[in-house]
Amino acid sequence: MTDDRLISIITPCYNAEAFIGETIESVLAQTHRAVEHLIIDDCSSDGTWEATQRYATLHAHRLRPERLPVSRGASHVRNRGAALAHGQFLMFLDADDLLAPDALEALVAVLRQHPSAVAHAPWTRLLRDRRGTWRNRSSGVKRPSSDPDTALRDWLQGGAWVPPCAVLWPRGVFERSGGWDEAFTVDDDGELMRRVLSRGVPLVPAAGGGALYRIHGPERVSLSQSAVTEEQLRMRKAVIDRIADELEGQGRLAAFAPAVGTAYQHVALAALQKGHRELAQECQALGARLGGRQDVSRTALGRALARTVGVERKEQLAQWIARRGIASHARRRSTPPREVHHHERSGERNR
Repeated sequence: MTDDRLISIITPCYNAEAFIGETIESVLAQTHRAVEHLIIDDCSSDGTWEATQRYATLHAHRLRPERLPVSRGASHVRNRGAALAHGQFLMFLDADDLLAPDALEALVAVLRQHPSAVAHAPWTRLLRDRRGTWRNRSSGVKRPSSDPDTALRDWLQGGAWVPPCAVLWPRGVFERSGGWDEAFTVDDDGELMRRVLSRGVPLVPAAGGGALYRIHGPERVSLSQSAVTEEQLRMRKAVIDRIADELEGQGRLAAFAPAVGTAYQHVALAALQKGHRELAQECQALGARLGGRQDVSRTALGRALARTVGVERKEQLAQWIARRGIASHARRRSTPPREVHHHERSGERNR
């Protein structure tokens, strides 16, 4: 039986020893006191489980840890936590993210007024500076509309997004969604939210509260990192395929075709930047069929070049320039080294 006041926070963790204590402390500090914290350790190989056990000894009435015998991935862990949860409300808080003390209080107040909606709080990025200190930075991401169709279009086009640490779910809404799709390890949170938005569930903002979403380099400890390998990019494409199928089944794909086309074009651009030409061409073709010819480059110069010489040629020129140091930091980071680019173009995948 669920408790209509209780919030169940589900934290999937894998090798999160460096962060899990701070995350637990942020939950213990909540002004909304009816909270259970389920920490599901996905068979970590560091000291995550031992650190969790120390907190569980001190806070047995609020902390419920479980360790899986075999690593099954974040989506499986989240579904496992949801199945164990007793609360009427669910939050999926990653093992490296943090909550402001009034976050849950603000979020549950929204859901009391909108019981068939999903609530989201303001959030900011937590970035490490050159000295290794973690500092708050404005997220720079548009907050989604409360209208589910508008929010879905923005989410597909990359214009709006909310991390799981800033979202509170009514249990019934989450269960009707079907939960996390365990087939996806990239953009799994985006897949779930797009699916829910496509079914008309509004995403309503909280007036207060807040969450901190930690941005890592390649050592990401709990959520999928940005897709960079061909396999990861193909999974991003599969996520878009899934929402396209969902919308087609509802008879609404035509209404969302430009936004879905833009989503495919974003994957095509990333694939070109990483040298995965065949995948890029697949996504470009799908994007053009649904959304027409378009370029999703971030800069006006990039879009102008694409109109002049085409997206693929524009990317070749941009990467050639970036390898010689005449480009932004973001472009240099996204450009593969010359020898890797050569191997990938010749069909050899680097392991």
